[in-house]
Amino acid sequence: MISVSIAVICFLTYASVYAFRKPFTIGLYLDEPKIFGVDYKNILVIAQVLGYTLSKFYGIKFIEMVFPWGFYGV
Repeated sequence: MISVSIAVICFLTYASVYAFRKPFTIGLYLDEPKIFGVDYKNILVIAQVLGYTLSKFYGIKFIEMVFPWGFYGV
C-alpha cells in the first residue's frame, strides 16, 4: 500500500510541473528586470529545467540507496 501511495504522489508531482510551467508561456513579463542581461522569463525557465534535472539525479541516487543490490535484485 505504501508503494502505491508513493507512486501516486510521484505521478502527481511530475504532472504538476506542466501546471506550474503554463503561466510562464502565458505571461509577458514586460516590466520585469533583466538579471545578468537575461530576461526574467528565461531565468524562470532555466531554473525550472535545472530543478527538474537535479530532481532526476536525486531520484537515481535515492533508488540506489533503497535498492543497493540493484533494482531487479540481480
